[in-house]
Amino acid sequence: MPQTTSLITSKLDRARAQLPYLPRALNLVWTAARGWTTAWIALLLIQGLLPAAIVTLTKVLVDSLVTAIDAGRTWYYDWLMTQREAASEIRLFDAGAHFSDSLQSVRARLRGERLAIAINNLRPS
Repeated sequence: MPQTTSLITSKLDRARAQLPYLPRALNLVWTAARGWTTAWIALLLIQGLLPAAIVTLTKVLVDSLVTAIDAGRTWYYDWLMTQREAASEIRLFDAGAHFSDSLQSVRARLRGERLAIAINNLRPS
C-alpha cells in the first residue's frame, strides 16, 4: 500500500508541474482550431449529460410500464369480480376475498400514484 501511495503522489506531482503550461496549450488549441474546439466542448457536455438523461427516461419508462400493468391487473380483477362466467369458480375456490383485497390494493395504489402526479403537476416550476 505505501508503494501505491508514493506512486500516486509522484504522478500527481508530475501533473502539477505541468499546470503552468495549460493556459498556453489551450490558447494554442483555440487559435489553431476554434470551430473544432467549440464542437468538441459541446459534444463533451452532451456526453456528460447523456447518462443522466438515460436514467431519467428509463425511470419514466419503468413507471409507465408499472402503471400499465397495474391498470391491466385492475381490469382483470374487476372482470373476475363482476362477470357471471368467473363467479362460480371464485365461489368454488373461495377466492372472492383474495381477489377483492387484491383489487382494492391495486386501486388504492393507482389512486395514490394519480394523486402524486396531480400534485406534482400543480406545483409551480
